[in-house]
Amino acid sequence: MNRLANINALFFLGIIIGALAGFGLIWWLAWRNPSPEPFFTRFLRVEMHSLRLSRRLALYELQRRVEELSRQVERMNLEIQDLQRKAGKEGSLSYNGDSLSPGEGGGAPGSTVREDSLPPESDHLKGLDSCREIYRLFQEGLTPADIANKLRLGQGEVELVLSLGKKPSWVVGAKKN
Repeated sequence: MNRLANINALFFLGIIIGALAGFGLIWWLAWRNPSPEPFFTRFLRVEMHSLRLSRRLALYELQRRVEELSRQVERMNLEIQDLQRKAGKEGSLSYNGDSLSPGEGGGAPGSTVREDSLPPESDHLKGLDSCREIYRLFQEGLTPADIANKLRLGQGEVELVLSLGKKPSWVVGAKKN
């Protein structure tokens, strides 16, 4: 019984000392008057850094995609030049920057170019029309989301087209002078 009393006494003594230490810590913190600002400012700094990092990653990804698109445009330009050379040898077709058309005086006598021998309007040319429409609607003051809904395109596609409008002409595949 004596031993049980000692254990109970030590238990209650531990609770009392713990409570006193807790109250002492609370009193000391209240006396120092710590404001929660440092925590929140540090938290906001971390969040801002995270946002800057996210923006940098997004810009890097966008730049990578633009470079990939410019390489594709360059490849297409090389293919067009090859087609021009082939057409120049045959003398039946020439490339004027927008479409294939009959050559001028270079064809064999009596040869004609049938309209159905020309390639149909490609998705690339349709894409140019939609780009022009995107720019026109943006100039009218529509937001990218509104433009995407109106033209039934993805909002990311509209934003990409609008961002490409800020790039040099060689990036978006315009003719070089």
